[in-house]
Amino acid sequence: MFSGLLRQLARRNETHRNLLEAVVAGTPDAIFVKDRQGRYLMVNAAAARMVGRTVSAIIGEDDRALFDAASAAELMTLDDAIMRDGKLHTHEEFLRLQDGSELVFQVSKGPVFDADGQVVGLFGISRDISHNKQAEQTLLRREQQLARVLEGSDQGYWDWNIQTDDFQVSQRWKEMLGYPPDSGDITITRQVWLGLIHPEDYPQVEAALQRHLAGQTPAYEMEMRCRSQAGGWRWILSRGRVVEYDGQGRPLMMSGTHTDITNTRFTRWRRKKRPSCSTAAMKASWWCRRAD
Repeated sequence: MFSGLLRQLARRNETHRNLLEAVVAGTPDAIFVKDRQGRYLMVNAAAARMVGRTVSAIIGEDDRALFDAASAAELMTLDDAIMRDGKLHTHEEFLRLQDGSELVFQVSKGPVFDADGQVVGLFGISRDISHNKQAEQTLLRREQQLARVLEGSDQGYWDWNIQTDDFQVSQRWKEMLGYPPDSGDITITRQVWLGLIHPEDYPQVEAALQRHLAGQTPAYEMEMRCRSQAGGWRWILSRGRVVEYDGQGRPLMMSGTHTDITNTRFTRWRRKKRPSCSTAAMKASWWCRRAD
């Protein structure tokens, strides 16, 4: 009976070992074990592919055989700190191979203990996120380019998170209404923005917004008067559209621009309503002096 139990235990351990080996061999993540001196004791095929080496060429080597001098020194210092700390660490690593290729990994590393509880090495699981980082950088550059284009076109822009009601505006948006360039501490919420709209224009603005949110119009556009910090009124052309929806088709994010059209509105109104300045009384009037 005792021999039978030992055979069952051995078969169970063999099954578990085979399963573990299958997982290590089949995962696309790099899995490795290092000794206390930083030499690789085990690496899987995914780890070898990531650094462009064979498994046999890595075993027994340390990071100086895989990465450039700066990356290797940084890795070895970090690994030593993790082994001394004795805890699991998760972080990102920015590394450069000896051929100059740059990689970014999402890494979980922790100490390996012997039967007496002493740290004898380090294990790690790394996921290559270089492509994601490149995509993030590309998106960031495009957003920065768009911001420069908008600023250069003398337009202020805004983003509205419809679910949280968070409202973000650019510095140019603030400057249109007389806020100084160093007004970074001034928070413009959606409620603040709506409170700046002229009472006579507010119903039309709200109705236009709601029609667009309901999907009745392809975009939102409205000319309105907004109160400046000095107390006067500026004519603003406000445009925007929903740029993100959830799985049920409900609007999540809306983005748009503001353009100061005060001078354009004044010119249009002057051409339409301009009185005659032929008489002496009219020539002395405020209107004719301004027109001149």
